[in-house]
Amino acid sequence: MSSILIDGGVVLTVNNSHEVLAPGYVFIQDDHILAIGPGAAPAGLCQRAEHVIGASDMAVMPGMVNAHLHTFQSFIRGLSYDKPLRSWLEETVWPTATSMTAHDVYLAAKITLVENLRGGATAVIDNQYLHSDRGNDDAACRAADELGIRFLLARGWIDQYGPLSRRETASGIMAEMERLHATWHGRADGRICVEFGPASPWACSDGTMRCTIEAANRWGVGIHMHTAESQATQEMHLRATGKRHVEWLADLGGLGPSMTLDRYRENRTYESLRWL
Repeated sequence: MSSILIDGGVVLTVNNSHEVLAPGYVFIQDDHILAIGPGAAPAGLCQRAEHVIGASDMAVMPGMVNAHLHTFQSFIRGLSYDKPLRSWLEETVWPTATSMTAHDVYLAAKITLVENLRGGATAVIDNQYLHSDRGNDDAACRAADELGIRFLLARGWIDQYGPLSRRETASGIMAEMERLHATWHGRADGRICVEFGPASPWACSDGTMRCTIEAANRWGVGIHMHTAESQATQEMHLRATGKRHVEWLADLGGLGPSMTLDRYRENRTYESLRWL
């Protein structure tokens, strides 16, 4: 049993009333917050605490959520930063990433997740579409398990466009998702979860996307997808299907509370939207 007292900070409760306790205290026993209050901590809690953190002039708040990242990309950070999306993917990301082993992915995930924890993000969504090694997804989950972060693996896939070595069949995608779901979903007292991560509308066929939506609904898991990444990919999809990305997803029945859409920006940042 371990106990921590965080004392003297500005406590942002994020409760229904949005109370701010300045100063305030938080008492934690193992993985559970047992007490929060204004002012100095009661003497009884001070005596019980094995570790006391003085938080004067600091904010004490719930951990943040990083709703979109690619942990393996920490090893290719900064390469070809000035290229547009498709050129960056085709000329830099895919050729470099395809040589990465599961051990490389494990190390890259650890670096990325430690950076997030140090920056205040205690939960992340990893859009993990690198399958150069069959153990890559497991490697990312193992890194998260060891670090104690809340981790949602959005297992990426494409079945059209891109290198042939990256394309998968619907049956192959579903078989691997079933394995990952059985192995990792709910692991570590629920800290690790698995959901679908179809790469982008322009790289995913109607048929396999329907299979993904049906399976996600049946398993009660989410879908995490890049959308409207650039004008070029929007126009390419419009020519192929006659629909823009969100219209296409709506027609397939893919919009709902379990769908997260990520919009890529040319400055290499993302905006995430959970469809409500």
